[in-house]
Amino acid sequence: MSHQQLPRSQQHKQEATKTPIYLDYNATSPMSSQSRDAVIEAMYTGWQNPSVCSRTRSIVEVARKSVADLIGCQPAELIFTSGGTESNNWAVKQAVWMYRNLDRAENAIVGRPHIVASCIEHDSIRKPIERLLALGLVDVTWLRIDSSTGALANVGDLVAALRWRNTCLVTVMWANNETGAIFPIAEIANALSEWRRLNSLTVDSSCSSYANSGLPLFHTDACQAVGKVPVKVPNGLDLLSLAGHKFQGPKGVGALYCSARLRAKLAPLLLGGGQENGVRAGTENTPGLAGLGAAARLSKTQLDDVDGRQPLMVQLAEIRDQLRDRLLNSINDPEMSEFTGFRLIVNNNFPNGPTLPNTLNVSVVSTKLLQSAGQSKELATDNNTDDMELREAALARNYLLSRGRILASAGSACHAAANSGASAVLLESGVNPMAARSAVRLSVGPDTTIDDVLGAVEEFNAALLQWRIEHPSR
Repeated sequence: MSHQQLPRSQQHKQEATKTPIYLDYNATSPMSSQSRDAVIEAMYTGWQNPSVCSRTRSIVEVARKSVADLIGCQPAELIFTSGGTESNNWAVKQAVWMYRNLDRAENAIVGRPHIVASCIEHDSIRKPIERLLALGLVDVTWLRIDSSTGALANVGDLVAALRWRNTCLVTVMWANNETGAIFPIAEIANALSEWRRLNSLTVDSSCSSYANSGLPLFHTDACQAVGKVPVKVPNGLDLLSLAGHKFQGPKGVGALYCSARLRAKLAPLLLGGGQENGVRAGTENTPGLAGLGAAARLSKTQLDDVDGRQPLMVQLAEIRDQLRDRLLNSINDPEMSEFTGFRLIVNNNFPNGPTLPNTLNVSVVSTKLLQSAGQSKELATDNNTDDMELREAALARNYLLSRGRILASAGSACHAAANSGASAVLLESGVNPMAARSAVRLSVGPDTTIDDVLGAVEEFNAALLQWRIEHPSR
């Protein structure tokens, strides 16, 4: 098909709107007007040091209560941090510190501390663990992902990985940022509590220190989930990380939930002043915390039940589904696909597991590869597949994003495989390696409109058409 033979539906649409369309809410979200106003007001009225000014202290404590109300915990169980990375690092170090401080007199330490984690954790969990592993300070079990759910195959695999007297930490994210897969956190918490209980019944004097320590700790990185789905701290969860900028709050502020049973054992992350009850020194960021509190209050309102439904979740799912369906119908239109040589497939359509209502992960794939596979839903995986087709699909994806009219992600840079350019998260989640090399993560938010969807579809079409015009098929 020549340039003059553009698909009829696209002959007047080669140039899409130049207004950028933001579809990267999983990377960060714009501040809500409520959060922005709270930050500005606190800059004027809360500039004093919270340690000596009761008015400024009240701003901090109102924010603490607002975040606690959002995730269903007590205000005293929340420690303010700079965000998800700090909270995640703290959780890892806390568990190892607790294990290292078991009673040596009774030989409670019988080996290296052991950590159990999913293999698709964020780098702020994965890299601290890998550093400790490289130094020979810990042992690690990475739990595999089930391709039918995008999450753990079953909680039994996690329990089977636990080691009595050695496992100090279980850390499993609440939801994944690339696929949106949601993990069964409450079920894991119950299983861990039962495992501790059953093992403590058979404890002997040689390991009572471990049995009484509360180990292993259970931590979840909930940064991607808070504000998008209801997140309530379940019984048996020890630590939870959240970040304000993921749910319409300011950057640079977050929190670590620490259960009441663990609080007295929490080791300070930073030493200095007595802020945050002596466990996190440093003068509080009052304006940022005011914005965090406002974002939490807004999210709670948006996620409150209305006739058994959460309005925000319904809104996000509807706009995501519109985006998915319109992209598939347009890009995969036979005439369009014949001209461009590409089709679009969905990577996070897990048949047996829930996902975040705002997250869509798709791949631009070569029709030649699909044809060689003999069907339109699966790609060939043999080593003889023409690598040129793989590279072309990835280059077309890169061209789409480089135009700057759709602000989205090619995945998570911190999970990019070293050589293939494929997302390690997608590979671990069972996505075909060929599709994983040309993936686009699209994540919508409260401000995403149907006009944004229509504009994104138009831009996808315009970009793939222009790519083919500039790069005719061989």
